[in-house]
Amino acid sequence: MPKITLKNLFLLITIIGFGLCNWFIFRDILTNKSQDMLKILQYSHYDNLHGLLSVDVLSCGLGFLPFAVVETRRLKIHNWYWSVAMIFLAGVGVAIPMFLYLRQIKLDAQKTLV
Repeated sequence: MPKITLKNLFLLITIIGFGLCNWFIFRDILTNKSQDMLKILQYSHYDNLHGLLSVDVLSCGLGFLPFAVVETRRLKIHNWYWSVAMIFLAGVGVAIPMFLYLRQIKLDAQKTLV
């Protein structure tokens, strides 16, 4: 049985997160027969539970940004800005695993040099 590395695990989680995020958006567009993002945002804050989840995800995204900047400067990670863009394009379920994947590539490359 092949051993799963952290790099491959982060890549798998990124792909799954991207697929699931887009599936839910696509499903909502089909269900409401609308591509009106304002209406989608209004439904996302429909009650306290949805508001709580929105604030939780927002705080994860805001907490991720300083971590990404510090780690990028420390490890000199290339293309890290794609993960920040994914916060706005797909969500933190894609952005954080993508950044961890890029970070792990850099850490693995440093390990082989030593």
